Amino acid sequence: MKTKLKFNKWTGGTVLAGLSLVGIPALGQNAEDLENGEAPAAPPEMQAANANARLPVTASAGISEQMYSKLKDKSAAFSITRYNLGVRAPWQMNDQWRLDTSLRYGFDSWNWNFVPSPPWHNINTLTLASVASYKLDDTWTIYGGGYAKSSADSDVGFFKGFTGGGLAGFNYKVDENLSLGAGMAIMSQIKDHTSFLPLITAKWKFADDWRLDVGLTDVATAGYGANVKWLYDEAWTFDFGLQYHKSRFRIATNNEGVGEEKGSLLYAGATWHATPDVDVNGFAGVAVGGVVKAYNNSGSETFYNKYDAALVVGVKASLRF
Repeated sequence: MKTKLKFNKWTGGTVLAGLSLVGIPALGQNAEDLENGEAPAAPPEMQAANANARLPVTASAGISEQMYSKLKDKSAAFSITRYNLGVRAPWQMNDQWRLDTSLRYGFDSWNWNFVPSPPWHNINTLTLASVASYKLDDTWTIYGGGYAKSSADSDVGFFKGFTGGGLAGFNYKVDENLSLGAGMAIMSQIKDHTSFLPLITAKWKFADDWRLDVGLTDVATAGYGANVKWLYDEAWTFDFGLQYHKSRFRIATNNEGVGEEKGSLLYAGATWHATPDVDVNGFAGVAVGGVVKAYNNSGSETFYNKYDAALVVGVKASLRF
């Protein structure tokens, strides 16, 4: 049987559609230190002067709560408590080559109210990604790599939710204030067609204390979006943005079927750079356009519901060492 390919297009309504990579595009951005939402792992001039020096490893932990989310066509609702742990390890092999590897674990606890047979409860997700980048010159960098991911309900064998994929792309440094990137990723999906996803990233410092970032954002979930950062001073950064996310995971119900959740988050946040190596971020936002679905093992839809706008709050801490 031939594998069918499904193409997902960039749309203005959702910023980026079809997210499944969870972290890979961020590693591609890191080929030129294009980070979103965190202080640089090391000053670019230090990395250039010490190409073989060990770059800081970044460890992070976060928790968020999506509050009362009312299903539109039922007198029912749910809330989600999300826990996330992650570590990212960069390795500057020489002046041209760099390898970025990340490991991320997420635990999403779903609390259903007045749903007689909840489609799922606790979702575990583990993702390992690695991307190598090659600096052609002062303006061009190319990168490529792959990832492996497993996402499943606690009542299902964890590796039954396994997926994987790869990507390739480039970053172009227009000047000191603007960097752009593009590429393509291919990924498998649980009980669905293999997908291609265009990757587009940007970082634009359009004023002395303001910057626009487009690409991976990691707010309540890892997803694609755009945010504007206000670099207030050395201790504080404020940001405002929109993030879209989509996830699929193996569930125990429906003869070990598939669950799907997607939505967008409008948010505002603040990051305290407590020390050169410690960041603490807090945010509040509104989840909009949310949809939850469930499919049986044959691919037929068994549960579908949109949900009303819901408040989301969270906090995250990062440590570089």
